[in-house]
Amino acid sequence: MAVQSDPTIPNQLHIKELIERMTAESIRPSEEELLVFISSRQDDELSRARALAIETVDNFPGMRVWAFEDAPASSETARDRYIRNAGMADFVIWLVGSKTSKPIVEEIDACLGAGGRLIPFLLPAADRDSKTEELIERVQKVVTWRTIENVENLPKHIHKALTDEVVRAVKNPLPWSHDQYLEQKRRESIAHTKRLWTTFGVQDSIADSLANDQAIGERIEPPPSGVVMVGAAQGSGKTLAAHRLYQRMLTSRIEDHLQPIPVLIDARNVGGDLQDHIRNIVGNQGNIHTQPMLVIIDSFDEIGRYNANRMLSE
Repeated sequence: MAVQSDPTIPNQLHIKELIERMTAESIRPSEEELLVFISSRQDDELSRARALAIETVDNFPGMRVWAFEDAPASSETARDRYIRNAGMADFVIWLVGSKTSKPIVEEIDACLGAGGRLIPFLLPAADRDSKTEELIERVQKVVTWRTIENVENLPKHIHKALTDEVVRAVKNPLPWSHDQYLEQKRRESIAHTKRLWTTFGVQDSIADSLANDQAIGERIEPPPSGVVMVGAAQGSGKTLAAHRLYQRMLTSRIEDHLQPIPVLIDARNVGGDLQDHIRNIVGNQGNIHTQPMLVIIDSFDEIGRYNANRMLSE
């Protein structure tokens, strides 16, 4: 006699498949996705390119896209919002058309200022305005361009570029994150100011307290541009003032990556070209061609008039 099974009662095989499916669905990535910022004008010329870029990043494993038109309402101003996201993004994809607006310039500067990875694509354009050409000229020293003849081919180029970036980051990881680098420099500077007191016989615990007290020492304000020379008698605290300025600017840079990268130099250690010396100090944490920097030179009065004039001219 044949027995017909009740289809409403799950058999052992169905239960096993259900458990496997539920287990698979419950496993999620434990790391935060990489942020990819799309930078370009939002107009008819680039609407198709933006749509393709957004779709490509959305489908790229481990990445999430930030595009202004897809962002929800916010209490934050539009400018603050796109600058902040461009600065914190792991990658910024720049779609270069015929025109460039001020927001795009600010987004690119935020990316480069924070040491981000800029991936530019030159899209078809009969002509490019002067602002676009100026921005291209300014950043071409630090990035490699890809010219796209057909917008429909943009997805494959974005996919290959992102894949290369991920592989390179894994094979050649940076020894420091930018903030770790800045914090280490701040600690080194505080340790140096501590030695200013211990060399004169100040008790270690007192010297440590003095070094960490930012209220101690003359306050020098960073100039908006150009060169400012601070002069005072020997032993009056010029070195301490220089380190206090350096420490404050390091803190500002940690809090806001659009702030200049501070560089503190002992003039006695500069043997050759000043620009090369700065480049060696900063290393892979900044680029002297694209990022604003505040260069503080100490011991300037100890290298002789000839060397001082040479360094000033540089």
